[in-house]
Amino acid sequence: MPTATGMLPIEARTALSPLAERARARGAAVESREGQVTIRSSAGVVTAAAHPRGVQISVAATETQQMSALVDLINGFCATAFDAVPHWMGLQPPKMTMTRVVSIRQISPNFRRVRLAGDFSAFMDGQSAHFRFVLGPEGADWPRTGEAGVEWPGGIDAWHRPPYTIVALDPEGRWLDTDVFVHEGGRVTEWTATAQPGDAMLIAGPGGKAVRQAPWLGLVGDETALPVILRALKAAEPGTRGHAFVLVPDLADAQEVALPDGLSLTWIARGAGVDLLSLLHRLSLPDGPRSAFFAGERSEATAAREIAAAMGLGPDEFRAATYWTAGR
Repeated sequence: MPTATGMLPIEARTALSPLAERARARGAAVESREGQVTIRSSAGVVTAAAHPRGVQISVAATETQQMSALVDLINGFCATAFDAVPHWMGLQPPKMTMTRVVSIRQISPNFRRVRLAGDFSAFMDGQSAHFRFVLGPEGADWPRTGEAGVEWPGGIDAWHRPPYTIVALDPEGRWLDTDVFVHEGGRVTEWTATAQPGDAMLIAGPGGKAVRQAPWLGLVGDETALPVILRALKAAEPGTRGHAFVLVPDLADAQEVALPDGLSLTWIARGAGVDLLSLLHRLSLPDGPRSAFFAGERSEATAAREIAAAMGLGPDEFRAATYWTAGR
């Protein structure tokens, strides 16, 4: 688990309460006690404690890219609220790759496939599943790495860095494909509508792990989870059993995928009177080794964790991911 420690040169009585309030506003679980705040989220754990030289901030993240995201959020908040940023120790800068657009094409009513060219040698370990687009304010310079981590022109909150799944990767690491769900108000959607071959695009990564494989797989997700679920199905070993449910806006968004004989996939159109949580209940869990994955809106993912626990799935057998938040 990646860790880093930073020292913020601000008195604890000034900094801790605003830090806790900001974390709660972002939906994190916050524990406060005299001289210390602990913040827990799906990305990791942040502890801020009083120190003779200010506030010591310790970060333990689930992965390297999540570490970078947490540090960026802390830096951005501290710069705005206190006009100071922590001095970090043990921090590895995130991997950034400058790419060029090769093509963007509509592959179904609600999905576009984007091919980027660049040096993707860091993605070829066989484990890397995701990357992040790095979209900033119009006319802003690209981010660069400084003493406090990544320096974001215009402030971190002005930059959009959504995670996307690698759909296909060139065996020589020269290009990658990703699928973009087209929806109103999406910044990546808007970018795909105007980007041209040869345009520059900065990405961060690799990051994120693929769905854990097991002799039995149970996969449930909406259109935002389609790429990661298809990736998991394509990676399934012969003999794998289980079922996948994917909720899509239009059945024409379904994609062909070769499956082991014991593994099935059901496509369901939105508006058919079925929701993701009911689909999770439909999974018929076997005894023995198994892996279940759920992905959708934030509140659905929270509820899915409770349902999975009630179904008897342990923390090593189930993972719920959030790819969007209602109202945002």
